[in-house]
Amino acid sequence: MYKNKYEPALDIYRRTLDNQLKLIHGDHRDIAASLSGISWALGYIGHTEEALEYSMQSLAIQQRCTPSYHPMLAHTLRAIGQFHESQGRWLEAQDYFLQSHAATQDYFLQSHAATIKYLPPTHVHCAFSLLHFGIMSENRGEYETAFDYYTQALNIYDHNFKDGHPSVANVLDYIGNIHRRKKEFHEASQCLERALNMRNKTLAAEHLTFSSTFHNLANIYMDLNDNA
Repeated sequence: MYKNKYEPALDIYRRTLDNQLKLIHGDHRDIAASLSGISWALGYIGHTEEALEYSMQSLAIQQRCTPSYHPMLAHTLRAIGQFHESQGRWLEAQDYFLQSHAATQDYFLQSHAATIKYLPPTHVHCAFSLLHFGIMSENRGEYETAFDYYTQALNIYDHNFKDGHPSVANVLDYIGNIHRRKKEFHEASQCLERALNMRNKTLAAEHLTFSSTFHNLANIYMDLNDNA
């Protein structure tokens, strides 16, 4: 009898891994995925050190058989960082988080290069890549660069979607946040108010994104009063 909902998953991951090891010789991403699954389940049960061991095994296989920009690699590096963080090993955690960020950035660079090679520049997949470039730039404190990426993404979404699409509202939230960082409070409020108007057309009033946008808009109104 299982004690919690994660133990059945752990059991299946282990059996899957046993079968894979009988059938697959050498490194393979499927084996790495099963090792990561075992790690994930063990982590939720609370067996952190054992979970870390499985993640490290998965990472070793991925580093030998997947490109450096593979999203699975970034996910595993981040998971290892989280395990170290939960045990108070801050320097080790930071190192793996940085590696995960680099792998994620590499993935989006490779993805965007392939996207613009085969798709027109106004395709929504191009906007998706540009949005994530903007997020990474903003996280590094490069706000002007982030603003440029967000604006490019917004132009593509505006080209493809009618006013009111969630993707447009999402980018407006990011642009509004950049305006706020630059203390351009009126421009920030205009972006968020436009995002709210769009969501009013497409989402239920209790949708979670409303809370986030309302909160950000309230912050801007406070900023306007403080800087009046």
